[in-house]
Amino acid sequence: MITEKTKRALQIIAKNSGIRPREFAKLFWPDKWMNGYSRCGNGVTKGGGYRLAAGGYLGKLAQRGLIRHYTDGYAITSEGRAAIEHSSVEAA
Repeated sequence: MITEKTKRALQIIAKNSGIRPREFAKLFWPDKWMNGYSRCGNGVTKGGGYRLAAGGYLGKLAQRGLIRHYTDGYAITSEGRAAIEHSSVEAA
């Protein structure tokens, strides 16, 4: 069983094979992704916080076997497709 958030993330990845964390953040948090900041070197990067959060979330989905990381980005696995098709979404 997967949550509504996980199902939405998997649907985004299924439609955008080879997606990278920055593009995933734009699609997953369309209204918020540029509000986060992250520090890098001697400066601050706008939008970097959500990019980092997206990378962490994609990593967790990859650990569960729902997606896979390739050199050109993330792609959904057959387990991820089955999770979308057979999901009875639990309350998040």
